[in-house]
Order: sequence, then structure tokens, then C-alpha cells
Amino acid sequence: MAFILKLAAPYIAVGICWCVFQNAWLTILVYHLQVLFWSRKQLGQLLRGWSLKSFLFLSLPCVIGGPLVYFLMPHITAMPLAEWLARYQLTGMSLIMMVPYFGLVHPVVEQAHWGELRKQGWYVHEVFAGYHALVLYQLLTLPWLAFCLVVLAGASFAWKKQTDTAGGLLAPCLGHALADLGIVVAALLLVS
Repeated sequence: MAFILKLAAPYIAVGICWCVFQNAWLTILVYHLQVLFWSRKQLGQLLRGWSLKSFLFLSLPCVIGGPLVYFLMPHITAMPLAEWLARYQLTGMSLIMMVPYFGLVHPVVEQAHWGELRKQGWYVHEVFAGYHALVLYQLLTLPWLAFCLVVLAGASFAWKKQTDTAGGLLAPCLGHALADLGIVVAALLLVS
């Protein structure tokens, strides 16, 4: 039962706080509180597992994520980005504060949570990618939403391999931070 609740943590947060209350900050904080409850023991692994080879394996794809989002966003959205961000109360200072939180804190918390779950089977990668679809379904056109799901499942798989190779979560946390920071900075630049 605990395993199912761990897998469901982002779906619970997104289902209630994103879909019902339409508040991005409430969503991420409720998700992170659940993660801290379920995965607090994994936080100790975050400082282990550095391998330059392992880090370099994912650093290039992670670094190009932000610039790709910046250039592709006007062509892949079903609604204007600024409208979508405003719908979830991400404007002004709220959006600016999301840059360091989503770009630095979120990757660490998420890797602590999913790092352990990924050991349970291949389907966990799809579960990881799936909750992102609930967040992005109004923003992206259907083909790009499907592409995003494939990329996220692939990233989850690569982060598992990176964790296995490095023997800890430090390298995946850094790669994840590069990806998320690039994406949120790209969004900020697009609406500024």
C-alpha cells in the first residue's frame, strides 16, 4: 500500500491542487510534503554517487532542454504560455520565485523520491512521465504532449541508469536541475 501511495503522490497533488484549485505553488508544495514524508530516508543518498562519466552522459541533453523549449514553445502550444501560467497563478514575483525553487529544490526532492521507486520496475518510468501529462495537457498540442511523455520516460530511465552507474543520486540531481532550471528560465524569458 505504501508503494502505491508513493507512486500516487504527484497525482494526488496535481489532481487536487493543479486541476481543482489551479495553483502551481500549492501543487508543488503538497507534492514535496508527500515526498518528504515518504522518502525522507533517501535524502541521505543525495550527496553520494558522483561520477563525471555518469554526469556527462546526461548533461548535454539536460542543458539543451531549456533552449529547445525556448525556441519550440511558440510552435507546440495549444494556448499562449502567458495565459497558461496565469491560469495557475504563476505571474510576476510568483513566477520569478519558481525559477530557483523549481530549478534547484524540486530536482533534489524529486530524485530522492523517484530514485528508490525506479528500482521497482520499468513501468515506474511511465508513471513518472504520466503525472507531467496532467500538468501539461492544456498547454501542449496532443502530438507534442505525447513526445514530451516519451522524453520524460526516457529521462527517468536514464536517471535510473545514472544512479546505478554512480551508486547514488548526486549526478541525477545535478542533471535534473540543469533540465528544470533551463525549462523554467525559458518560460520566464518567453513571458517577460
